[in-house]
Amino acid sequence: MADFHTSLLDAVNVRITTRMYEDKKIDSDLSRQLRQNIDAVNLISGLHMQLIENCPQVFARANAEGHFRNAQNFIALIGPAGSDEAREAAGYYGERVVLSAVLMGLQTGWVAGSWDKAEAERCCDISDNEVLYLGIVIGYQEGYSALMEESYEQRCETQRTHRPSKSADELFTVKAAEAAAGADSASAAPPSAEPPQWFMDGVAAAAKAPSAMNRQPAMFSYNPGSGSVEAYISGRDSTMFAYTDLGIAKLHFQIGAGGGSWEWGNRGAFSQR
Repeated sequence: MADFHTSLLDAVNVRITTRMYEDKKIDSDLSRQLRQNIDAVNLISGLHMQLIENCPQVFARANAEGHFRNAQNFIALIGPAGSDEAREAAGYYGERVVLSAVLMGLQTGWVAGSWDKAEAERCCDISDNEVLYLGIVIGYQEGYSALMEESYEQRCETQRTHRPSKSADELFTVKAAEAAAGADSASAAPPSAEPPQWFMDGVAAAAKAPSAMNRQPAMFSYNPGSGSVEAYISGRDSTMFAYTDLGIAKLHFQIGAGGGSWEWGNRGAFSQR
């Protein structure tokens, strides 16, 4: 970016899904930084993410059909088979790597179906008890030099308008104040049903999160009685990638809210820092 922006929230505000890439290798120093980042994330997450470079055969059909252009590098999201929690962690930590890559000046796009997954598996190191969940295409966006000259505000506007998206108001619910207060406090003044600003900031960041087929299945619930927050999967918008989408949205919420931590799982609770 032409301006100097280096926080994860800055990355949330400008990250978009990129499909058209320049036909060039990732700079060797950036590649080294990415691998170091991925190694550190694998250590704390128990995942087996890998940066796979110069494998255009994985995207041969997608490139030929125009779904991508010059896609050839990807981050492989690999972890234990049969674990919803691991899939959620792949979303959370995979997006953490994505946001770091954005701050390095790279562009990305999550991919589930627009690639040759069998070919991708041949490019990876996958143990017998592991599976390849998804991939994240990574590289330099087509027109990279012009992109890097855009201001932070211009890129924020591109993020806001680049796709149809649910509004923040569509991504949260507030528990009824009477129910939240509890039966024993019926005589007391009910707590305010207005969520605090940190919650609204978290939801606004979650609205910018990528999701499979842009369904945005992750929802957030605020309890005004206890001040507690939960994240859950909307059954109406759920897909087979819902737990990964949940993990991505939880990370965005956490960053937007100014920090905190999540419990894993559907209906996992948030603890504000």
